[in-house]
Amino acid sequence: MRRINASIDFDKRLYAEDIAGSKAHCAMLVAQKDPVTGRSRGISAGLDQIRSEIEGGIFDFSAEHEDII
Repeated sequence: MRRINASIDFDKRLYAEDIAGSKAHCAMLVAQKDPVTGRSRGISAGLDQIRSEIEGGIFDFSAEHEDII
């Protein structure tokens, strides 16, 4: 089942779009005054860190951590 559901190879190729979508979702929650608003800066900073690690070649893409972004 893991092999069938694994999308890590797609995640590697679409990381920039996935991160941009997650950041947009976070911004929408802030605009809607969702309770997550207080954590939005931390979430956004975490996404920026992941992007930096991927682009720096130090992020470990692993099927064990399938939904990483």
